[in-house]
Amino acid sequence: MLFISYVYDPLNFSAYRTVLGDDFIIKGFPNGDKSGNYILHPLVNFAISSETAHEDGAWLFVRNLLLPSHQLRRDSGLSMTFMTNIPSNAEVVANNLESLLTMENSDAVEQRWVGDIDVYVNKKPLDIDIELFVDFLDSTTVLGRSDVVIKTIIEEEVQVFFAGSRTSLETARIIQSRASLYVAELQ
Repeated sequence: MLFISYVYDPLNFSAYRTVLGDDFIIKGFPNGDKSGNYILHPLVNFAISSETAHEDGAWLFVRNLLLPSHQLRRDSGLSMTFMTNIPSNAEVVANNLESLLTMENSDAVEQRWVGDIDVYVNKKPLDIDIELFVDFLDSTTVLGRSDVVIKTIIEEEVQVFFAGSRTSLETARIIQSRASLYVAELQ
């Protein structure tokens, strides 16, 4: 079974073990040096214009978003983004993992997916799941991102293909050509 999965906490590994047993490998997308490193895809990206008249204020805003006090949910101590994205602050990740380790055992379950398979796992992950998650984080070396221009190129050309006006091979060549041109212009 090969599929793309979004890993955002140890319960992903609980779900993998439920469906696949202990015989699975997490492998990232190949990068420029073809090492197949994992990719973390930020939910939100920020940039500060070099021409801003309010550079100090902009930096203060970004800094505040990265502080543990912003990334922690006040009611539970768990990060507000732990269930949708991995926090960017290592202290917050460590706090979240500690909270999971000290969580009381219960019968509470949470729904997850492995590919298109619906799985329910205990909300308290096993130590092995936390260990696999930490190994996953430690092995991440590439920061993924998406590009709206390339997405637009793909969407435009695929529409022509689905309208029956072009073959899949022609469409792929045109997408590759347009995307390559765009990337070359960025360099």
